[in-house]
Amino acid sequence: MDAGRFREALSHYFESSDSSGSATPQCRLLAAQAAARLGEFEVSARLTASARQEFEVVDDVDGILESSNLLGAIAFERGKIKDAERHFTAVASLAETHGRARFAARSANNLGSIASLRGNSVPACALYQRALEVYELVGDMRGIAETCHNLSLGLRESGALDAARESSGRAVRTAEQVGDPGLIALALLGRAELNIDSESYDEALDDIGRAELLAWAEGNEPHRLEAERLYALVALRRGDPTEAHRRASIVQARASEAQFALLAAEGKSLAALALKALGRHTEAVGAREAATVAFRSLGATGYLARLSREWESI
Repeated sequence: MDAGRFREALSHYFESSDSSGSATPQCRLLAAQAAARLGEFEVSARLTASARQEFEVVDDVDGILESSNLLGAIAFERGKIKDAERHFTAVASLAETHGRARFAARSANNLGSIASLRGNSVPACALYQRALEVYELVGDMRGIAETCHNLSLGLRESGALDAARESSGRAVRTAEQVGDPGLIALALLGRAELNIDSESYDEALDDIGRAELLAWAEGNEPHRLEAERLYALVALRRGDPTEAHRRASIVQARASEAQFALLAAEGKSLAALALKALGRHTEAVGAREAATVAFRSLGATGYLARLSREWESI
């Protein structure tokens, strides 16, 4: 797991412990985390729910917190935002009751992501700042990297671009210190999108390329598709809507199949914009409607507003 060999870890689990029914809940949760990193959410959810039941029987607070947080993350990725919010809120409450600072920080991070999805960038950034203070206090480098990445996205949405770049740069530096390929890819993809916004396309492509290689090596499907989405965005901004539409269609199809709800909606949005740029008006309007429906189902108010702005600019 620490080496990022998630496919190997998951295969080992199924070849040994699970087949005999002897797996501890801790092993089951590790397998669930590997499955989630691979984008296999059905498998991850089943393993996580089973592990949490066992943690609850023995009143293992840390196990309950870890498994509940993962169930929230899976729900978020699959577009079940109310379920995600319920899990994350429960984690926050239990963490506060038992004095688990790291879990309280993680729940703040995750609730911040939901606030950001809904277009509430100011409360989102406040939650990220709260999480960052805890991670800095306990010296949790992984937590710092993840939170700086999230904070950079929130600051970008609020228009504080200089602060967003500073936070994104810190996310990349800290992720590289941690050395986790998935974490580095996440931070690089966040910085790439900021560079696309500032029309620094060559720098963005460097980061996307590095992140894509890390994602392929790790078998991380969400990061591979995010890289594809950003390639499509660069193509659109550089005046190549044909290539943008080709890549956006790949993102839309693969993300929908894998139940990456937000990525699928973003793929639909980019496809609509590319079709409009190509002058295929009827198809573009239909694609925009599909993207609008997808964003509304997620409560993604901020994404809807961005789609409207970009639509008018083409």
